[in-house]
Amino acid sequence: IAFAQARVRVQVEGGEATVTLTADAGGATHRCTTRGGACTMEGVGGGSYVATAQPAGGGEAPAPRRVMVGDRGDVTVHLRLR
Repeated sequence: IAFAQARVRVQVEGGEATVTLTADAGGATHRCTTRGGACTMEGVGGGSYVATAQPAGGGEAPAPRRVMVGDRGDVTVHLRLR
């Protein structure tokens, strides 16, 4: 059985961060660390996720953000560090 998966491109403004997507349905977690303000997560299953960002140099993280990921294709998530 093949499962459809998407690519999630993350754009972070205001610095570098580790970004985590956690599925609302539980279980699935995806993570990437930005370089030059961007990173990509491959093989993300469709569904509702919560995106969180932890600034690389410490500091205050932005509020968690709800993200919908389709069954295939590309999704871009924009986050701004405080």
